[in-house]
Amino acid sequence: MSALSGGPLQRVSASSSAPAHSSPAPPAPRLPSVCVEDPLVRGETFQGHWEQLRDIATTQAVPSGDDMVAVLNLLDQMTSLLQLELEAEEALFAACCEAGDPDSPSGLDLDRDPLDSLREPVLPCLDLLLSDNILSHLLATSRMPVEDSHADQLRLQQLLLYETLLGSRQAKTLLSHQPFLRPMLELLNHFSAGCGDNNNRLAGEGGGGGGGSVKRLQNGASSSSEETELHLMLLLNQLCKQLAESLDLLDLFFQASQDRFKQVFSLLVRHLHREGHVGQTARDALLHCMALSRKNKEVGAYIASNSDFCPVRSLA
Repeated sequence: MSALSGGPLQRVSASSSAPAHSSPAPPAPRLPSVCVEDPLVRGETFQGHWEQLRDIATTQAVPSGDDMVAVLNLLDQMTSLLQLELEAEEALFAACCEAGDPDSPSGLDLDRDPLDSLREPVLPCLDLLLSDNILSHLLATSRMPVEDSHADQLRLQQLLLYETLLGSRQAKTLLSHQPFLRPMLELLNHFSAGCGDNNNRLAGEGGGGGGGSVKRLQNGASSSSEETELHLMLLLNQLCKQLAESLDLLDLFFQASQDRFKQVFSLLVRHLHREGHVGQTARDALLHCMALSRKNKEVGAYIASNSDFCPVRSLA
């Protein structure tokens, strides 16, 4: 279930992936009701979960199956806490606007440093996420030598976390800051590196109807489950929508490195003809890219002359 759908994310069961002789991993603690109402309690709970996750990731060179289940459950809870925090911030902003208060305590003020808006007391979880560079640490954890299914689940949880953040009012601010942008692009790099092999495998198996299982490719790398691929496309769709709505953000994103847009666009094109929700979401995101090409000549020139979109379209 997507973190944006309103409910808590489904926890990972130790019995489905841990070895039979392993003792069950302790479940992540349930969020007390006070976490929903008190931002300071949310922040303290988020910090506690992060410290537990960090301790597991830094003390185990090769995490056990139980360790990975605990990491996944803790990350699940952290994502839920962030979602609660961002929803509360949205509600507070709406209430301030309704009351006619232009100086919302959580809104973005163009006369201030954009990071100041992320350091308000109403956003302690987001503040810690950026100040402790948590997204980069999570990316490093996903590269540890673990079972293929756990590695795929950890990448999926990261995608869900990014979906939650890009679905918030803070998305445009986050996309302009490296503690958020750099690890997200590095995560996308992983999918870019394995996407071609994954699509070849899927094409050989009837177009990607293999359900949610994770298989090993001929080159030894693990492929992504269909659920992970769907959330990858959902994240890219969110990203393209944000870029289409902000020309300033588009210029920052595209001019910093043309490879950034190339990476996103190539991933979408490779999933263009997939069946089901994966392909439909990729096509929706490409429509945002087409809108971008009308607003930015460099984007249009790249799509027309340097991308693999036109050859793929001509074969359709």
